[in-house]
Amino acid sequence: MKVYRTPSLSALSRNQYMMLTAAIVISVLGLHFIVKALGSDVLWSIEKAIKWCIRREYIHIDSTPFYSFSRYSGVSLGLGLGLSSAYYRKTERSRFSYKMIVSLVILNLAASNFCVYIHKTLSPQMFGWYFVEFAINATTTYLITAVIPNFVRIASKVPPAYKIKKKPA
Repeated sequence: MKVYRTPSLSALSRNQYMMLTAAIVISVLGLHFIVKALGSDVLWSIEKAIKWCIRREYIHIDSTPFYSFSRYSGVSLGLGLGLSSAYYRKTERSRFSYKMIVSLVILNLAASNFCVYIHKTLSPQMFGWYFVEFAINATTTYLITAVIPNFVRIASKVPPAYKIKKKPA
């Protein structure tokens, strides 16, 4: 089962995904410190929200630019690890039946909802909150792209894709 349709993603190695994630992290942190050094407020959107929002409980830290950075860089790492893993290679060309696809959707939704639950239980004031969010997004993406499809393949007793022989023409 193909998880993605962009050929450029399949051409990247695990190290290239790691470098892409590092580039995202370094560029955002660099931009953050440059903006701060120039005297601007990095969290200006929070001040505006506090000033103009009717109810303070409507303001969420996960709408800040720095949270978006942790989310997208975590997804980049999880996608890189998932698409370059042995689990994904065993699954990518396997034929999934409708029952397998339905179970894959259900398990992916369950994993995603569990990670949303973890996100909601965390306190934004805790030390390392952005790192934990980074790890949650990396883990969720890895589970959805590699681990869960491979689990469904194994549970359905479908052989790994590289062991399936092509039919003669």
